[in-house]
Amino acid sequence: MFKTFKEKFSYFKENPRELLINVGLQNITLTLMTKGLGFIVGLYAVRVFSNTQYGLFTYIMLISSYIPLAQLGLFQGLILEYPTQRIQNKNESIHFFNDINFLSVILHTLAGISLFFFDFGVSTRTIIFFYLSLILDRFIENKYVHLTTHMEFYKLNLLRFLRETFIPLLRLFILFNYQNFEYFILAPLVLNILVLPFTIFIHHKTTFFPTPEFIRHIRLAYKVGFPAYLLAAMDSFFLSLDRLFISKFYEIEQLAVYGFFTTITLAVNLLITSYMAPKVQILWNLIAQNNHSEASDYFKAAKKRVYLLLIPLVIMLIIFFPIMTKYIIKKFHDDWALYLSLISISFLFCSNIINIDYMLGKNQTKHLLRFQGEILVLNLILNSIVSYLKIDIIYFSFATIISLFLYYIRCQNWIKKDKLLRYENLS
Repeated sequence: MFKTFKEKFSYFKENPRELLINVGLQNITLTLMTKGLGFIVGLYAVRVFSNTQYGLFTYIMLISSYIPLAQLGLFQGLILEYPTQRIQNKNESIHFFNDINFLSVILHTLAGISLFFFDFGVSTRTIIFFYLSLILDRFIENKYVHLTTHMEFYKLNLLRFLRETFIPLLRLFILFNYQNFEYFILAPLVLNILVLPFTIFIHHKTTFFPTPEFIRHIRLAYKVGFPAYLLAAMDSFFLSLDRLFISKFYEIEQLAVYGFFTTITLAVNLLITSYMAPKVQILWNLIAQNNHSEASDYFKAAKKRVYLLLIPLVIMLIIFFPIMTKYIIKKFHDDWALYLSLISISFLFCSNIINIDYMLGKNQTKHLLRFQGEILVLNLILNSIVSYLKIDIIYFSFATIISLFLYYIRCQNWIKKDKLLRYENLS
């Protein structure tokens, strides 16, 4: 007999590992579908828009990606502290979420004003609407954390499906019927407005006023969130540093080609991250239980699974390049070397994901901060040299490859030393 939805979900709540595996399959399926659709839209956008327009689109996305940094760890604090609040104060935990969400949206709103100080080559009206869309993005992404914390994964994936499927579909409709660059930018605003009522009332009604415990909740969030924020901020800055230098010191058309290839590599990174998410939770649980032997075996197995997915994916992307550039987008076919170097960046980044997660499970944030600080400084120096010499933009990717390789070596060496020290203590 088939299980009802309620019986099936009850089983998963009693067996969290099976729940995580099931959710992991949902995540990777949803990511493949939505990112695949987004990739198709991206290909058509590159073909329809001029290099200048696509370069401006890349520039807008790049600058807007820095706005969440104004949270200063509040969002990371919500992710890390909200589960603890839910366990310790189940009936009151929604107040913690509402307080963090309130300040988070306020900070995002204030930081978003910076958009009006950049020249994006679009009308002020478009910037205003894009700004409103970013504010709604912040609220909806906070609600993602709420649903995840309450293990409402099916509702979460439904919300993700609505946004991440219909935004590219709307953009595809705009490309086919209007080919309007500014409409294309504003597509997320339409979907955000449509899903907003659903987002407010799903699971728990979200209020927009601080509670009497507001100050205490904010302090708790920042206490645990700021160290994680430093890691996330440096990671975000590191991965976008090359495009930032190109946007400032090179032509916008060069940012277009570099930005387009980068979107492909970022999609690969997101796919691998989604695939690894449930496995990371299992790994962290094993480490928390001091089950080091099983954690070590699971770490090795997870790493093999990453490569089993990553290597065929990279090979497919390399084979796809001449087809994509010659027959689909009909441009950038002479930039195969840049494409290969950016794919190499994605390979290195994904190879190191499980190493970083292992170290996070071991509470080695300080070591990771030092390693990331080192490669960020190195990449900053190398990018400055490339910009000063005004050499080809491919050298920005070489600088990132060198930095990521050193990061990988640093993490690998720490893990080897950690395992060796543990074996010595056991003997």
